[in-house]
Amino acid sequence: MDSPSLEEGSVKSRFSRDNAGSDLSIEKSSITDTGIRPTIGVSSGISILMGTLISVEGFLFPGNVWQLTGSIGMSFVMWVIGAFVNFLGGLCYTELGTMLPQSGGDMIYLNHFYHHPRQLFGYLYAWMLAMPAGMAAQLTAFGQYIMYAAVGEEVYNEESVATYGWISRGIGVVGLIAIFLLNITSMNWVNRAHAALAVLKILIMLFIIIVGIVVAAGGLDVPNPGNWDDPFAGTSTGLYSYAQAFLRVNWALTGWATLNYTIGEVKRPERTLPISIFSSLTIATILILLLNAAYSFVVPADAAFAAQELIAGSFGTIAMGEKVGQVLVSVLLAIVGFGSASVNFFACSRILHESARLKYMPGARYLSLVHGDSNTPRRCLVVLLMLTGIVLVAPPPGRVFSFFIELTSFSGYLFGVLVVVGMVLYRFKKPCQPRPFRVWLLVPIIMLLSYLFVVVCVFFPPEDTVADAENKTPYYLPPVLSIAITLTGLPFWYVYVICDGSWRAALRLRPVE
Repeated sequence: MDSPSLEEGSVKSRFSRDNAGSDLSIEKSSITDTGIRPTIGVSSGISILMGTLISVEGFLFPGNVWQLTGSIGMSFVMWVIGAFVNFLGGLCYTELGTMLPQSGGDMIYLNHFYHHPRQLFGYLYAWMLAMPAGMAAQLTAFGQYIMYAAVGEEVYNEESVATYGWISRGIGVVGLIAIFLLNITSMNWVNRAHAALAVLKILIMLFIIIVGIVVAAGGLDVPNPGNWDDPFAGTSTGLYSYAQAFLRVNWALTGWATLNYTIGEVKRPERTLPISIFSSLTIATILILLLNAAYSFVVPADAAFAAQELIAGSFGTIAMGEKVGQVLVSVLLAIVGFGSASVNFFACSRILHESARLKYMPGARYLSLVHGDSNTPRRCLVVLLMLTGIVLVAPPPGRVFSFFIELTSFSGYLFGVLVVVGMVLYRFKKPCQPRPFRVWLLVPIIMLLSYLFVVVCVFFPPEDTVADAENKTPYYLPPVLSIAITLTGLPFWYVYVICDGSWRAALRLRPVE
């Protein structure tokens, strides 16, 4: 038997019945209901996806991927493979989004595909997103580039990295507050701001690409770094390195799934979703490959390995000098980081809102309400502000950017495996289910194998050279901690799903009669 329909009207009606006896006072002029009106068309859909695809990670990860793979040639191979896998992912999620057009993304798909245990995977996914480490990474990069503009390469000097790291995170907190204020204004202003930031990020990427081409053509007095003399020299042979490299490549290109999280706000999803996903993914892939080429024309390998996520700062300093390049490129990258975090904040708040509508958390009635004038879930935005702030300042000093990325992405890969497996099995279970967009069965199978590669290989010990370049924390800590944090949702799932919200019944360790 299929899971019950969770359409807008049914959720609103259920909320109204549940809230009938509540003493929660709400002014009708400021709060309407739990639904957000559709406002996203093709143009705004492309701008939102470009805002996530042209993310700060796309500017930063070329240095990490280059260092992990050991050579510029293999680095390019990894980016091409990652782009191919993400096109397959875009095909899969176009089918999923048009078949199940309800906001929430993977949470909705997991609930639809897996009925036993009831809502468990969807619930754990929702709780995994209460750990907004991806946003914390973007805000850390925002702060790091502000600091790089001020002090240059001293930011990643081993002796001063802790001090500058705390200052960078403090700057990130200021950026987080600004993003929160932007997102509570109104949906129209949020859409306009994200469209403007998407255009600005593309222009910044084009600027760096053009500078790289000018250097390659001899237009600037920059020594040839010799990266292409023997492009595969020093190529890594460790599985851990390639798993980590693929994890970063995939992370930089997975913004195409953002509209699936907010598809309840998308007008005509059967048309808007495929056009938006494949237009934006094609443009982003071309730009990121050209950006990698621009870096390789300017930055020597040893400098790239030392800078890692600050490779764009090194690029600016080498190509245009400390007075211009160091400041200009770093400020531009800080803007990119701010824009990426804002779009991520927008998407995560919608998943949190959908979780509240499905009563997956304490205070669901309160959090599920939408502010009528601004058409935004302001209360969810406040909760997300607090959670992101905690994650941003909690880790110990050191290079936290990679730690944040590995922490948040591993659970994402696990749930991605479950979603793709569910999608394949559902083809056989419900072959007649209406699918406005249908992909060839081999597409999700290839995507599944690529995800399993990462999930398994991150537990292989890294090579000594890779381990020395990263934090001194155990290599297996991020995935293990990611699983542990996700599993903290288990007791809440038991209370709110199995015991129907009764802590008394839960403590007696028996379901509600």
